[in-house]
Amino acid sequence: MRVGYVKVPVDAAERELDMLIEPSAETVRPGDTVTYTLTVRDAAGATVPAAEVSVAIVDKAVLSLAFGGEQPIMDAFYYERPLGVTTGILLVINQDRISQQLSEGAKGGGGGGGDGLEVRQDFADVAYWRADFVTDEKGEISFSVQLPDNLTTWRLAAKAVTDSTQVGEAVTDTVATKELQIRPIARFFTAGDRAYIGAALVQLPD
Repeated sequence: MRVGYVKVPVDAAERELDMLIEPSAETVRPGDTVTYTLTVRDAAGATVPAAEVSVAIVDKAVLSLAFGGEQPIMDAFYYERPLGVTTGILLVINQDRISQQLSEGAKGGGGGGGDGLEVRQDFADVAYWRADFVTDEKGEISFSVQLPDNLTTWRLAAKAVTDSTQVGEAVTDTVATKELQIRPIARFFTAGDRAYIGAALVQLPD
């Protein structure tokens, strides 16, 4: 008996969509409204109408806690498939169910009170999520989002797919900050320590 194998590489470049994200501003204040325009093009550079697009704007600090990151959408659809056999049972699906039931906790902080002071109180991990956008005849979608009060970097992740299974994705960051900030100098202590606590007043450039 003889067995022979041959590798047949398949170029999936024509199945990949190119996505351009244009925010109205890259640096904003907490609570500002940002408008995003997304353009979807195919491998030949032509705009793609009627492509389905999902968008998510998430606190980048939360994404940094994600284990292992996320699989690129091209790899999910067109990864190289090796020879092999995979088996499994449904019982293992529920083994980590308890650990997934995390209680909601407070995140972020507010500020001092008093007349004339702006008190931030709208804190969120996800600023926006929508999965049913469809590009127009120009291959574009546009939407506006009022960001929460977090001082953070917001990451917009967009994914697109067509009826002919062309796929693509893109990300962009928007920084929410203030011109004047107070940063603590000492942050970590051990039981029994005696320390002077200070802060630095920082004015960011325009």
